[in-house]
Amino acid sequence: MSGIENHDNDNDNYTRKVQQQPKMIVFDLDGCLWKPEMYELSWYGKGSPFKSDGNNKGNLISASGDKVHLLGNVRTIFSELYSNNNNNNNKTNNRHPQESLSTAAPLVGISSRTDEPDWALELLEKFRLDDGVTPMAAVFGNHDDNNNKKNSNNKSLMQNERIEISYDSKTSHFQRLSAKTGIALEDMVFFDNERGNCVQVAKLGVTVAYVPNGVTSKLYQAALDAFPTTSGEVVNLDK
Repeated sequence: MSGIENHDNDNDNYTRKVQQQPKMIVFDLDGCLWKPEMYELSWYGKGSPFKSDGNNKGNLISASGDKVHLLGNVRTIFSELYSNNNNNNNKTNNRHPQESLSTAAPLVGISSRTDEPDWALELLEKFRLDDGVTPMAAVFGNHDDNNNKKNSNNKSLMQNERIEISYDSKTSHFQRLSAKTGIALEDMVFFDNERGNCVQVAKLGVTVAYVPNGVTSKLYQAALDAFPTTSGEVVNLDK
């Protein structure tokens, strides 16, 4: 086989690989990224303002003293997504000639029906990635690396086109996410801890994973491996 033929095969393999990557990965919040859920904190008494747990800086403490912690491997997954998008934005050389900066790393979105949107957004601002400095909210671009890694702003987060937080159905969330971003539903992956939400969104053609105990590395990878799944089946959901 000639060198030209080898090069053509490499290009074909790369194209197929890129085509199989989602363009946006969407997460639910309560019970999917963290525990307890916001409605539980409201039962306990108070949620915001949250502060770092002195005994475990990876956790946060509510105003009433209740601990809020990230589930599964959420911190690591968000750290990788942030790193991939950050590196993607800074790439100028040494990339594959067919690589599109818009498809090399998936965007991150939110679809949540949380009872306390402001509290949830504050958690995204105050939970830190693996470096212990960068807020989780940085994955949405509401963050300035040149501004001493300050927290993002609740208002700007709520206005982000990739964040849907309302009591509307998850199907409505995804239809709006697609309309606002221009990303087809078939190019999205979604993680949720509620069966009903998973089933509804999967019917839209989104690749969906059921994560009853939060997003783990195993289920995260299983969803990526299953992508694209437009049959309405849900990863990790018993038949």
